[in-house]
Amino acid sequence: MDILNHHPALIAALIIAMTAAATDLKARVVPNRLVAVGALSGLLLNWWSDGAAGLMSSMAGAVVGFGIFLPFFFLGGMGGGDVKLMGALGACLGVISVAQTAVVASMAGALLAVAAAAKAGVLRRTLAGAGRLLLSWIKMGTPQPELSLDNPKALKIPYALPIAAGVMLVVKKRDGQNLVEFAIVVVLLLALLLGIVEFGRVWMTFQVVTNASREGARVAALPTGFSTTADVSTKVTDYMNSANLDPTLANITITNVDGATGTDAVVTVQYTADLMFLGPVVRLLDSSSSLPGTVTLTGTATMRNE
Repeated sequence: MDILNHHPALIAALIIAMTAAATDLKARVVPNRLVAVGALSGLLLNWWSDGAAGLMSSMAGAVVGFGIFLPFFFLGGMGGGDVKLMGALGACLGVISVAQTAVVASMAGALLAVAAAAKAGVLRRTLAGAGRLLLSWIKMGTPQPELSLDNPKALKIPYALPIAAGVMLVVKKRDGQNLVEFAIVVVLLLALLLGIVEFGRVWMTFQVVTNASREGARVAALPTGFSTTADVSTKVTDYMNSANLDPTLANITITNVDGATGTDAVVTVQYTADLMFLGPVVRLLDSSSSLPGTVTLTGTATMRNE
């Protein structure tokens, strides 16, 4: 608990950096919502820890973090998401630590770029381009189209990955290994907890859908003349309403209602259930994810007509 009392903003920085690295590695994007959450968390947590002085330090860190890589963005050599990410991390880390993070990230990014260029067989061209980009930055020159990220032939790396490495190294040197390990464990535990809650919600909904189909099948199997398709549908929707499920999200299929004695009456209920946690969280981290925000649950009951 001592970690939570004294280092909440650093923990937030680690979580934001690792999450950004994961999304950038997978989809080559750092979501704006993640950046906004990181910046707001840094401001609030530093204010909570150190009052007005902490808030001022957080604001200064955000400005410095945002400005460090801004020239490279204007020259087309860095994505806007990485620049905004550094601003959010600056709000969490403060001026000195975010500057140290930038230095480490630059070195780690250079190593990653060299490795990627060597693997792609374009190492010499990449080194020459990096030199021209650096010269343009020093001279405050104009962007060079052939070096811009908009150029489909330009080598691109997930720069949030070296930024995350810089954050982890700086925080480790500043406040020890325990804090880094704690942040990693927190992310894993939160993911596990959300997964358990989501699974529980979906399983409960599935049970309701299955029971609703059974209730409908009981009505459908009544002796000839005692039930109609409308009666079965009403029974199913009433049961779903009693369980606080929206019947308009259900597709009810009724077969052989009021049929001959001994034949099967079948009721199938398909219900579109929202993923309250998993879907929104994944879309927050990766807006291009193909993971749906809903799941279709199907319950089927068969009973012999009386």
